[in-house]
Amino acid sequence: MLLDLLFPSPSLNFLYQLPALPLDPFIPPFEGRVSLFSYSAISSLIHQIKYQFITDFIPDFAKIISLRFRSAYPRLLSYWRRRHFLLTPIPLSPYRQNWRGFNQAELLGRSIAKNLNLDFSGQILLRRHHSLPQVGLSTSRRLSNLNSSFSLFPSASLPSNVILFDDVFTTGSTLLSAGQTFPSSLKHLWAFTLAA
Repeated sequence: MLLDLLFPSPSLNFLYQLPALPLDPFIPPFEGRVSLFSYSAISSLIHQIKYQFITDFIPDFAKIISLRFRSAYPRLLSYWRRRHFLLTPIPLSPYRQNWRGFNQAELLGRSIAKNLNLDFSGQILLRRHHSLPQVGLSTSRRLSNLNSSFSLFPSASLPSNVILFDDVFTTGSTLLSAGQTFPSSLKHLWAFTLAA
């Protein structure tokens, strides 16, 4: 109770009023991309998670995201369920994981997958090395910054259909670099972010 007074969770009710963004075609290897909200609308929530390490509102945040996703993209969700897509987060480098103590994409993705009745695994991709934060880098620098950053988990049981999940889509360089890690035997690959 005292902690709630000193460190109140952010109000999430405004999320019900935000317009969902349209689906985007995406470049190979992706079949498509979905970003639910504009970044400017939810940047303060993402900032609180990533840089202030406030995670207690993630279950409620994920429930609202899931409700909004169901109402905005019912056919896409049905397609993902029929084809048994597995949602997997973009991994952090060991350095950043240790610094933050958690991977925000994994915490959010796990809760969202549960609410949307999708399979989830945080052990599909590895980030092999630490790279500069992408914030503030040019598009070309973002792409070279992530060159060969990802690999498949050695013991990963790779499904046929995958949804790569991250919190924010800016230029797509992180998702593209991670997506190129998958073998050509993968049938379908989608990108899903909270914001763009």
